Amino acid sequence: MVKRYSPTGLIATTRADVTPPLDELVCCCRWPLLLAASPRRLACELSLHNPECVLFWLDERQGIAALARLVEWSRERSTRPYRVAVALDLDADVELQLRAAGAHSFLSVVALGVSRVVDALRPLLAEPQYASRPWTATLESTLALELSADPVHPP
Repeated sequence: MVKRYSPTGLIATTRADVTPPLDELVCCCRWPLLLAASPRRLACELSLHNPECVLFWLDERQGIAALARLVEWSRERSTRPYRVAVALDLDADVELQLRAAGAHSFLSVVALGVSRVVDALRPLLAEPQYASRPWTATLESTLALELSADPVHPP
């Protein structure tokens, strides 16, 4: 019998290269990274790893449309995995576009806040401890506590 490696999550970005904040996120999460993601490549990775969460990384304004299409494709494919969009140093309008595309959650971080993303995702990273808990509620409450400076506009 072959046992398949199934990480809790997968990081997908339409970027073709790794930036220092993205590298930091990958190192902290220890999730596989899919660069230059397309629906076909994402489908392959989803069938290979079967993650519970896909983190869609965006750090450049010109990548919004492509990433939104990828999130939308993922939503049309299935309600799972859980879709978290993370935007680095971008305006608030990005959240509207990515949530409209189908992101379950959205995190907006500044360059030095990548570790806060990892903190918010900690319930997903600690598999054995959270394996029997409904992690979506835990993630949403963690995101609200960790990243929302404005209680009127939660993440």
